[in-house]
Amino acid sequence: MSPDVTAVNLTAVGQALDYLCSNYGQYCTQLYGADGRYAQCSLPQQATYVMNQYYQDIYEAEGDQACSFDGVGHIQWSIVPNTTVCHGMYNSLSCRTKFEDPSQMNETSIGLAVEYICNTESTLCSALGTSGPYVTCNNLQRASFAMDQYYKKFAKQQGASACDFGGQAQLLVQIAAPTTTTTTSGGDGNQIGDTAGASQMMVLTSWMLIAAMVLMITI
Repeated sequence: MSPDVTAVNLTAVGQALDYLCSNYGQYCTQLYGADGRYAQCSLPQQATYVMNQYYQDIYEAEGDQACSFDGVGHIQWSIVPNTTVCHGMYNSLSCRTKFEDPSQMNETSIGLAVEYICNTESTLCSALGTSGPYVTCNNLQRASFAMDQYYKKFAKQQGASACDFGGQAQLLVQIAAPTTTTTTSGGDGNQIGDTAGASQMMVLTSWMLIAAMVLMITI
């Protein structure tokens, strides 16, 4: 549903929200009162939040029809079995957990890794949220997605260690390291430059020597 109040039928939206809050009050606790997280949101935004909660819970029984609400609802990402989207996502990652089956790893340790990633870099975990395409994936598939996002963001600074997470992850495809820099120490301080800078310095030094020789010949 569009958050733009001018683009939707507010009467139909209100009816859908009233129905859900009357029959599934647990979905609406964040909409009201001073402590309501979404109390200040527009009617379409509030309805979208509640409709999504309903869709997540009822999908297995009703399928995509659980997001109809007489045409008010619109599916952005359809919930699909883990064996399709989730498994395909897991297999496509450069950095992921060592196993895909949750019974083969310590889910507590995996959970701590995901918590660290999502708390420090929340944007990396947006696809794992209630409206994300991987909300129904198992814990290791979801953790793998977060780990891969973290690795891609920090690989150039941290190298392979960005895909370690206490030994819980494995790196399948390594991102190339950036061009290395060289550091030389001198009596007046440190001079830092890359390979191109060093070459430029050699060319400049050669021209200075040639100029000095020409000056000596002229004299």
